[in-house]
Amino acid sequence: MIRIKKGDIFKSDCSVIAHQCDCFNSMEEGLGKRVKQMYPEAAKADEEFPFPPKKRLGKCSFAVSGDHKRVIANLYGQYRPQGLQTNYPAWLKSFEKMIKELTPMEDKGFPVSIACGIDKDDFENVKKSLEKLSKKYKRTIEIYPI
Repeated sequence: MIRIKKGDIFKSDCSVIAHQCDCFNSMEEGLGKRVKQMYPEAAKADEEFPFPPKKRLGKCSFAVSGDHKRVIANLYGQYRPQGLQTNYPAWLKSFEKMIKELTPMEDKGFPVSIACGIDKDDFENVKKSLEKLSKKYKRTIEIYPI
């Protein structure tokens, strides 16, 4: 199930927050900057991810928040840090990898929240892809448009 949510993703009650990262550890703009400020553990996981930039696309790294209430998933779906350069196949691969890796850690379902700042046409395509993953893995995915 997909739910479009209003409000601040960081004030949600989701146990997993996923966001797109580039492959060069930047986290200096937009949502990445906020993630880095609020969850320095996520920036550290990004910095320590053991793959070089060319091998990161389609993968994900994880961090547990300092209060142990959330997992932050860094989804590597953009190669370079500037602009809207989402590689959609890589982004979806990283999202699916995140779900697969986190599933064994949960005995009940876990809601996943993702902030989405993509233009309307791309947003609809992303939403359709996430609906397929939601059904396949029986997970609720909450999207917070930004």
